[in-house]
Amino acid sequence: MLDIASFFQYYQIVRSWRVQIRRKGRYASETFLRREDARRWALEAEVQADRGETPSSSRVARVKTFGELIDLHMEDMAAVGKTPLQSKAATLDLLQREPGKCRISSLDRERLIRFGRERADQGAGPISWASISGRSS
Repeated sequence: MLDIASFFQYYQIVRSWRVQIRRKGRYASETFLRREDARRWALEAEVQADRGETPSSSRVARVKTFGELIDLHMEDMAAVGKTPLQSKAATLDLLQREPGKCRISSLDRERLIRFGRERADQGAGPISWASISGRSS
């Protein structure tokens, strides 16, 4: 019997793809926003299962801190040939230093508000905060 990955499209908040593999007695599943990412992970997970290894989780699932998420964003930008311009690079560097050490599980609305207030106390104006938070004024 041939084992192949199963792909399911479903909607929660946004449309996403869930992929499941069952191979040589091993089972793994992950969820992705893009079908192509799901396909690539499934192929890699199947190869790992064929070698007798436990399939690893996706890059996003391994991210533990906000800084690691920023690193992942930078890697994705580089993969498509884009480098951040001076302003975005400075913003990402600031986010890497300040809330970047926070675990994603502890990064909530209150933590972001506290960061914004700390930046305001340091003299950052609304434009600076809007560029960091991704909002335009």
